[in-house]
Amino acid sequence: MKSDGGSRIGSAPPRPLGCRMPVSGRRDEAAQIRDRNAFTLLELMVAVSLLAILVVMLMSMVDNATKLWRVNENRVESYREARAALNLIASDLKSIYASTNENLFQTNASGAFEAVAGSGQLFFIAALPVSAQDPASRSDLCEVGYFLRYGKSSLASAKESSFSLYRYFRESNQTFTNLVNNAGFFTHSTTNVELLARNIPAFKVNYYSISTNGTVSPWTAGSSNALPSFVELQITAFNNQAAKRFASKEDWTNTSSPTWRENSRVFTARIPLRESE
Repeated sequence: MKSDGGSRIGSAPPRPLGCRMPVSGRRDEAAQIRDRNAFTLLELMVAVSLLAILVVMLMSMVDNATKLWRVNENRVESYREARAALNLIASDLKSIYASTNENLFQTNASGAFEAVAGSGQLFFIAALPVSAQDPASRSDLCEVGYFLRYGKSSLASAKESSFSLYRYFRESNQTFTNLVNNAGFFTHSTTNVELLARNIPAFKVNYYSISTNGTVSPWTAGSSNALPSFVELQITAFNNQAAKRFASKEDWTNTSSPTWRENSRVFTARIPLRESE
Protein backbone atom coordinates (compact mmCIF):
# COMPACT_ATOMS: atom_id res chain seq x y z
CA MET A 1 0.00 0.00 0.00
CA LYS A 2 1.32 3.37 -0.99
CA SER A 3 0.77 6.74 0.49
CA ASP A 4 -0.08 9.84 -1.41
CA GLY A 5 3.57 10.75 -1.71
CA GLY A 6 4.45 7.41 -3.26
CA SER A 7 6.42 6.16 -0.29
CA ARG A 8 5.91 2.85 1.36
CA ILE A 9 3.85 2.74 4.51
CA GLY A 10 6.00 2.27 7.65
CA SER A 11 9.30 3.39 6.11
CA ALA A 12 11.16 6.40 7.54
CA PRO A 13 10.57 9.59 5.63
CA PRO A 14 13.57 10.88 3.72
CA ARG A 15 15.86 13.24 5.66
CA PRO A 16 15.51 16.79 4.51
CA LEU A 17 18.58 18.50 3.06
CA GLY A 18 20.70 20.26 5.68
CA CYS A 19 19.33 18.15 8.51
CA ARG A 20 22.02 17.26 11.12
CA MET A 21 22.86 13.69 12.11
CA PRO A 22 21.68 12.74 15.58
CA VAL A 23 24.31 13.11 18.35
CA SER A 24 24.47 9.38 18.95
CA GLY A 25 25.27 8.80 15.29
CA ARG A 26 28.12 11.30 15.33
CA ARG A 27 29.59 9.62 18.40
CA ASP A 28 29.52 6.21 16.75
CA GLU A 29 31.24 7.58 13.66
CA ALA A 30 33.93 9.33 15.78
CA ALA A 31 34.58 6.13 17.71
CA GLN A 32 35.05 4.23 14.45
CA ILE A 33 37.54 6.86 13.26
CA ARG A 34 39.49 6.60 16.55
CA ASP A 35 39.54 2.83 16.28
CA ARG A 36 40.95 3.04 12.79
CA ASN A 37 43.68 5.57 13.83
CA ALA A 38 44.78 3.91 17.15
CA PHE A 39 47.91 1.69 17.48
CA THR A 40 47.58 -1.96 18.20
CA LEU A 41 49.52 -3.54 21.07
CA LEU A 42 51.86 -5.23 18.60
CA GLU A 43 52.63 -1.93 16.90
CA LEU A 44 53.39 -0.30 20.28
CA MET A 45 55.74 -3.13 21.24
CA VAL A 46 57.62 -2.84 17.94
CA ALA A 47 57.95 0.93 18.33
CA VAL A 48 59.21 0.65 21.92
CA SER A 49 61.72 -2.04 20.90
CA LEU A 50 63.10 0.09 18.06
CA LEU A 51 63.38 3.09 20.38
CA ALA A 52 65.26 1.00 22.97
CA ILE A 53 67.70 -0.23 20.30
CA LEU A 54 68.36 3.33 19.16
CA VAL A 55 68.95 4.50 22.74
CA VAL A 56 71.40 1.64 23.38
CA MET A 57 73.28 2.40 20.16
CA LEU A 58 73.47 6.09 21.03
CA MET A 59 74.74 5.36 24.55
CA SER A 60 77.36 3.00 23.12
CA MET A 61 78.55 5.67 20.68
CA VAL A 62 78.79 8.26 23.48
CA ASP A 63 80.68 5.81 25.70
CA ASN A 64 83.18 4.96 22.94
CA ALA A 65 83.68 8.64 22.16
CA THR A 66 84.30 9.37 25.86
CA LYS A 67 86.86 6.56 26.14
CA LEU A 68 88.64 7.75 23.00
CA TRP A 69 88.73 11.31 24.35
CA ARG A 70 90.21 10.11 27.66
CA VAL A 71 92.90 8.08 25.89
CA ASN A 72 93.85 11.03 23.69
CA GLU A 73 93.78 13.40 26.64
CA ASN A 74 96.13 11.14 28.65
CA ARG A 75 98.46 10.91 25.67
CA VAL A 76 98.42 14.65 25.08
CA GLU A 77 98.99 15.42 28.76
CA SER A 78 102.06 13.19 29.00
CA TYR A 79 103.53 14.49 25.75
CA ARG A 80 102.76 18.06 26.81
CA GLU A 81 104.89 17.57 29.93
CA ALA A 82 107.76 16.19 27.87
CA ARG A 83 107.63 19.12 25.43
CA ALA A 84 107.45 21.62 28.29
CA ALA A 85 110.46 20.00 29.97
CA LEU A 86 112.43 20.11 26.73
CA ASN A 87 111.62 23.78 26.25
CA LEU A 88 112.64 24.62 29.81
CA ILE A 89 116.00 22.82 29.48
CA ALA A 90 116.64 24.61 26.19
CA SER A 91 115.82 27.96 27.80
CA ASP A 92 118.17 27.31 30.73
CA LEU A 93 120.97 26.17 28.41
CA LYS A 94 120.66 29.35 26.36
CA SER A 95 121.29 31.26 29.59
CA ILE A 96 124.33 29.16 30.57
CA TYR A 97 127.21 30.98 32.25
CA ALA A 98 130.18 30.29 29.97
CA SER A 99 133.41 29.74 31.89
CA THR A 100 136.64 27.80 31.60
CA ASN A 101 136.01 26.41 35.11
CA GLU A 102 135.22 22.74 34.55
CA ASN A 103 133.34 22.54 37.87
CA LEU A 104 130.61 24.79 36.50
CA PHE A 105 129.52 22.35 33.78
CA GLN A 106 129.13 18.72 34.85
CA THR A 107 127.74 15.88 32.81
CA ASN A 108 127.43 13.52 35.75
CA ALA A 109 126.76 14.23 39.41
CA SER A 110 126.00 10.65 40.41
CA GLY A 111 127.57 11.15 43.82
CA ALA A 112 124.70 13.40 44.80
CA PHE A 113 121.89 12.23 42.52
CA GLU A 114 120.50 8.86 41.57
CA ALA A 115 122.37 7.44 38.58
CA VAL A 116 120.09 5.72 36.07
CA ALA A 117 121.92 3.30 33.81
CA GLY A 118 122.10 4.58 30.26
CA SER A 119 120.63 7.93 31.19
CA GLY A 120 122.23 11.34 30.93
CA GLN A 121 122.62 14.04 33.54
CA LEU A 122 123.29 17.71 33.05
CA PHE A 123 124.35 20.34 35.62
CA PHE A 124 125.54 23.89 34.95
CA ILE A 125 125.48 27.51 36.07
CA ALA A 126 122.83 29.65 34.37
CA ALA A 127 122.26 33.39 34.44
CA LEU A 128 118.54 33.56 35.18
CA PRO A 129 116.60 36.71 36.00
CA VAL A 130 115.80 37.44 39.62
CA SER A 131 112.10 37.16 38.81
CA ALA A 132 112.64 33.43 38.15
CA GLN A 133 114.17 32.86 41.58
CA ASP A 134 113.45 33.14 45.26
CA PRO A 135 112.39 36.67 46.30
CA ALA A 136 115.48 36.91 48.53
CA SER A 137 117.90 36.27 45.65
CA ARG A 138 120.44 39.00 45.00
CA SER A 139 121.97 37.87 41.71
CA ASP A 140 121.22 36.08 38.45
CA LEU A 141 123.67 33.14 38.66
CA CYS A 142 121.98 29.87 39.68
CA GLU A 143 122.80 26.18 39.78
CA VAL A 144 120.59 24.19 37.43
CA GLY A 145 120.49 20.49 36.68
CA TYR A 146 118.36 17.74 35.12
CA PHE A 147 118.26 14.04 35.90
CA LEU A 148 116.02 10.95 35.95
CA ARG A 149 114.75 9.21 39.05
CA TYR A 150 112.74 6.01 39.52
CA GLY A 151 110.04 5.91 42.19
CA LYS A 152 106.72 7.44 43.13
CA SER A 153 106.42 11.09 42.29
CA SER A 154 105.29 13.69 44.77
CA LEU A 155 101.98 14.09 42.97
CA ALA A 156 98.92 12.78 44.81
CA SER A 157 97.67 11.11 41.62
CA ALA A 158 100.80 8.96 41.29
CA LYS A 159 99.96 5.47 42.58
CA GLU A 160 102.72 3.44 40.95
CA SER A 161 106.46 3.94 40.66
CA SER A 162 107.75 5.24 37.36
CA PHE A 163 110.67 7.09 35.79
CA SER A 164 110.31 10.86 35.98
CA LEU A 165 112.43 13.79 34.92
CA TYR A 166 113.46 16.24 37.67
CA ARG A 167 114.98 19.69 37.71
CA TYR A 168 117.60 20.68 40.26
CA PHE A 169 117.67 24.38 41.13
CA ARG A 170 119.70 26.38 43.66
CA GLU A 171 119.10 30.11 43.99
CA SER A 172 121.79 32.71 43.49
CA ASN A 173 122.74 33.39 47.12
CA GLN A 174 124.02 29.85 47.77
CA THR A 175 125.38 29.61 44.23
CA PHE A 176 127.52 32.71 44.82
CA THR A 177 128.90 31.19 48.02
CA ASN A 178 129.87 28.05 46.11
CA LEU A 179 131.49 30.18 43.39
CA VAL A 180 133.60 32.01 45.98
CA ASN A 181 134.72 28.68 47.50
CA ASN A 182 134.91 26.94 44.09
CA ALA A 183 133.30 23.91 45.72
CA GLY A 184 129.98 22.52 46.82
CA PHE A 185 128.29 22.71 43.45
CA PHE A 186 125.20 20.66 42.64
CA THR A 187 124.64 19.01 46.03
CA HIS A 188 121.39 17.14 46.37
CA SER A 189 118.60 18.41 48.60
CA THR A 190 114.90 17.64 48.68
CA THR A 191 114.15 21.36 48.89
CA ASN A 192 115.73 22.24 45.55
CA VAL A 193 114.41 19.44 43.32
CA GLU A 194 111.14 19.66 41.40
CA LEU A 195 109.24 17.22 39.20
CA LEU A 196 109.14 18.22 35.53
CA ALA A 197 107.64 15.32 33.59
CA ARG A 198 106.27 11.90 34.45
CA ASN A 199 106.61 8.65 32.50
CA ILE A 200 110.03 9.50 31.06
CA PRO A 201 111.97 6.21 30.71
CA ALA A 202 114.96 7.76 28.93
CA PHE A 203 116.80 11.08 29.08
CA LYS A 204 119.88 11.25 26.88
CA VAL A 205 122.29 14.14 26.51
CA ASN A 206 124.85 14.19 23.71
CA TYR A 207 127.63 16.78 23.52
CA TYR A 208 129.36 18.01 20.36
CA SER A 209 132.17 20.37 19.42
CA ILE A 210 132.55 22.28 16.18
CA SER A 211 136.09 22.91 14.99
CA THR A 212 137.26 26.05 13.21
CA ASN A 213 136.78 24.33 9.84
CA GLY A 214 133.18 23.35 10.73
CA THR A 215 133.80 19.69 11.57
CA VAL A 216 131.41 18.27 14.20
CA SER A 217 132.81 15.73 16.67
CA PRO A 218 131.76 14.33 20.07
CA TRP A 219 132.76 16.45 23.05
CA THR A 220 134.01 14.97 26.32
CA ALA A 221 134.44 16.62 29.69
CA GLY A 222 137.99 17.67 30.43
CA SER A 223 138.82 18.39 26.81
CA SER A 224 140.49 21.59 25.66
CA ASN A 225 137.07 23.23 25.35
CA ALA A 226 135.42 23.82 28.73
CA LEU A 227 131.99 23.79 27.08
CA PRO A 228 130.65 21.87 24.08
CA SER A 229 129.55 23.84 21.05
CA PHE A 230 126.03 22.50 21.30
CA VAL A 231 124.00 19.97 23.27
CA GLU A 232 121.55 17.43 21.86
CA LEU A 233 118.69 16.47 24.18
CA GLN A 234 116.49 13.41 23.74
CA ILE A 235 113.49 12.80 25.98
CA THR A 236 111.50 9.58 25.59
CA ALA A 237 107.95 9.73 26.93
CA PHE A 238 105.05 7.33 27.47
CA ASN A 239 101.38 8.23 27.67
CA ASN A 240 99.59 7.51 30.94
CA GLN A 241 97.67 4.52 29.57
CA ALA A 242 100.85 2.76 28.44
CA ALA A 243 102.67 3.59 31.67
CA LYS A 244 100.06 1.66 33.67
CA ARG A 245 101.23 -1.56 31.98
CA PHE A 246 104.66 -1.36 33.60
CA ALA A 247 104.69 -3.03 37.00
CA SER A 248 108.44 -2.97 37.75
CA LYS A 249 111.63 -1.08 37.03
CA GLU A 250 112.66 -3.82 34.61
CA ASP A 251 109.51 -3.22 32.55
CA TRP A 252 110.42 0.45 32.24
CA THR A 253 113.91 -0.34 30.96
CA ASN A 254 113.01 -3.23 28.63
CA THR A 255 113.31 -1.34 25.35
CA SER A 256 112.77 -4.51 23.30
CA SER A 257 109.24 -5.16 24.60
CA PRO A 258 106.34 -4.48 22.16
CA THR A 259 104.68 -2.13 24.66
CA TRP A 260 107.86 -0.06 24.94
CA ARG A 261 108.43 0.14 21.18
CA GLU A 262 104.82 0.86 20.23
CA ASN A 263 104.07 3.51 22.86
CA SER A 264 107.33 5.42 23.32
CA ARG A 265 107.81 8.77 21.67
CA VAL A 266 111.09 10.66 21.43
CA PHE A 267 111.41 14.45 21.54
CA THR A 268 114.71 15.96 20.40
CA ALA A 269 116.27 19.42 20.56
CA ARG A 270 119.73 20.77 19.76
CA ILE A 271 120.84 23.88 21.64
CA PRO A 272 123.98 25.92 20.82
CA LEU A 273 125.93 27.16 23.86
CA ARG A 274 127.78 30.37 24.56
CA GLU A 275 131.47 30.49 23.96
CA SER A 276 133.67 30.24 27.04
CA GLU A 277 134.92 33.49 28.46
